[in-house]
This record gives sequence, C-alpha cells and structure tokens, in this order.
Amino acid sequence: MSDKNLLEKIILEKVQKSSEFLKPQWRQYLEFNYTPPYPKHREREIQDIALKLIDNVKYRSTRNILIHGPPGSGKTMSFKIAHDIAFSILKNLGEKDFQIIYVKSGKPIQTAVEICMKSGVEVPRTGFSVEDYLKTIEKASKNQYLHICLDEFDNLLINKTHFEKFLYFFTRTENVSATFITNRLNLAKEIKDIRILSTFNILNSVQFRPYDKDQVRDILQERIKMAFVDGSITEEAVDLLSKKIADDGGDIRKGLSILQICGEKALREGVYPITKELMSEYIREYEINADSKRLEALPLSDKIILAAIYKCIVVDLSDAVRTDNLFAEQDYYRKVLGLEGISYDSFTTYLGRLVAYGVISMKKQGLGRGRGTMSYVHLRYSQGVIRKLLENDESLRKIFEIIYSEIQRRRSKL
Repeated sequence: MSDKNLLEKIILEKVQKSSEFLKPQWRQYLEFNYTPPYPKHREREIQDIALKLIDNVKYRSTRNILIHGPPGSGKTMSFKIAHDIAFSILKNLGEKDFQIIYVKSGKPIQTAVEICMKSGVEVPRTGFSVEDYLKTIEKASKNQYLHICLDEFDNLLINKTHFEKFLYFFTRTENVSATFITNRLNLAKEIKDIRILSTFNILNSVQFRPYDKDQVRDILQERIKMAFVDGSITEEAVDLLSKKIADDGGDIRKGLSILQICGEKALREGVYPITKELMSEYIREYEINADSKRLEALPLSDKIILAAIYKCIVVDLSDAVRTDNLFAEQDYYRKVLGLEGISYDSFTTYLGRLVAYGVISMKKQGLGRGRGTMSYVHLRYSQGVIRKLLENDESLRKIFEIIYSEIQRRRSKL
C-alpha cells in the first residue's frame, strides 16, 4: 500500500470513528454566531428589545436603544431574534418603508460604508469622509425609516471624534434611530458633547446580566445535545465546565470554544468519552491558547522582556526576577536578534506598559540596611502561556531555541 493510500485509510477511519460521538454539522452548533431556535434564559430581554423596535418603527422615533452587559451574555443573539420577531410583526401590521439594519462596528469609515450599503445606497469604499457617508445615510432616510443596530459599539471609541459624530447623527437625525450594543456599563461617561448627552437616552436600555452556573449548564447542555452523541461528555465534565464559565463571568462563547476543543480531540485523536479529567485538561489548553493570542499583539520589545522573564523563572527557578538581571537578559536577547540595545529608561517604560496591560506586576524590596531597594518583577500569566508565545512567534524563534537549550542543560544536571 502506498503512503498516500495508507494516509487516506487512516483519515477515513477517523472520520468513520468520529460518527460514534460527533453528530453531522457539529461545528455549526458550537459557533458563536449560531442562533438556537429556542434561546434559553433571555426571553425577557428579547421581548423588551422587540417591543422597543416595534415602537420606534411605528412612531418613526429618533429614540435610541442601549443594550449593555458583559461579553458572552447573549446581547447580539437576543437582538437578532428580536429583530426577526419585530420585523415580522411590523409587516403583519401593515408597516411599510422601513429597514432594521444590523452592523458590526469596526473602523469608522468601514462602519459607515456598510450602513450605506445595507441601506441600499451604493457608495465608494474610499474617498469619502465620515461626514459624507453620514449625509448619504440621511438622504436615504428621506424615503424610508432606518433603524440601525451598531454592535460592538465600543470599537468606535478608538477615535473619540468619530465616536461622537456617530452618536450625534443617530440621536439627532429625523427618521433615523439606533440600537447601540456595548460591553461598557458606563458608555455615557465617554460622551463629552453636551448636545449628545441631552438626547442620548441611557434609561431606554436593556441590561444583560451574566449567566449563572445553572443557566450556563442549560445553554451548554443544549449545544452538547445538538453537536455530540449521547454519552460523549460525562455529566461531571459538563458540571466542571459550567462552574468554570460561571466563575469567570458567564461568557458562553468561552464555553463553546472549549466544546470545540472537545470535538476536535474526538475527531483527531478518537478521545471518547470526555471525562472530568479531560475537560480540566482542555480548559487549561484553551486558557493557554487564548492568553498567548492576547500577547501576540504586544510590541517586539515587550515580548523580548517576557522571554527574559520566562528564562529567569524557568531556568533559574525563581518566582520573581530582579530588574537589573532582567535588563541584562533582555539586552542579550536583543543582540541575538540583531537589534540595538535600549536605555534603562526605555526598559522601565516597557515594564510600566506590561504592568498596565496586566501581564506582570512589580514590587520593591529592601536589600538590607543602608543598601536601598530593588524592584522585582512577577509574571501574572502562566509559564505555559509565555512558552506558547515563544513557540508560535517566528520573530522570537532564536530566543526560544536558546532558552530551550538552557532548560535541557539544567534538567540534565538535576
């Protein structure tokens, strides 16, 4: 049998084996954007949003709707279901010449372009200012009432000027209203323009509270039944996952991500059933992957400092690193990568940035009478997260090889 035929046979066996614990289209049911036919524990919020939408469209109101709550609490799902219900009822009531548009906020220009396109207006994707696009939307609203949902509205806060232009437009333009979906409980504090505050209705809001453990379990169990064959995940494993998600703030998306890992393991490795012990392992794997992803966005200089901290902790077996030793270590790694050295002032600036990001903490400690103090750095992420970052980032490859060699040498001496 050729290598290709052997590989095909192995893959086919995995696919056939996976049908014992994975249902067809299992991935679809574990996606964040999948909307279940009967969403659990958000009936009240869906009714509230739908009634507000119907009221806005019927009376051509400029009143905004504010939907706020923590990530993964069902805000987007609830709006989309409420949208479908409201649209159907409004049509049955004979309402005409209106649109309810959903847009995920991004950069101001991109967001404005998408609103125009969904309003049925063709516009160039570049060459216009935000004001030009907003004027185009206003012109489109002369012939039809527009209610525009801006999801992840926080993204527009990157540019405060454009953020307030959007708010001013959607709270002051005739025949236009908006729903703002945000993770921020205090969005009004970001508004400086008194004209906007006078019309921005924070009282017309729908608050989403985090799911508790029982609610998390209900929702995850529903998705498990859709995606997995009965018995694929033990009750103890579901309990462990539900408690973890609830304790961490009730973000259902995190639970779905971990269930996706369960599915992948079942498909690729034939692991079945998922026990409490395996679930604990997959939760750790998810957290390491998620945290290392967050750190990928850091500047290279910050990553080099993290590499130096990792080396000092793992190789030197220390839970805290003196800043003078850390400065010398990162200076060596910069030379390895062919980069110029940095001043100690720049080094302390980078440390301050990592503290602000919550990646490290710093503490001063006395060196003894008359000898002053020394600052020590503590890592607030697990060693596994930093290792994952070093392994996956090509720009740090040489550094990782050096650290790995040092770890092997130390192990050989033990």
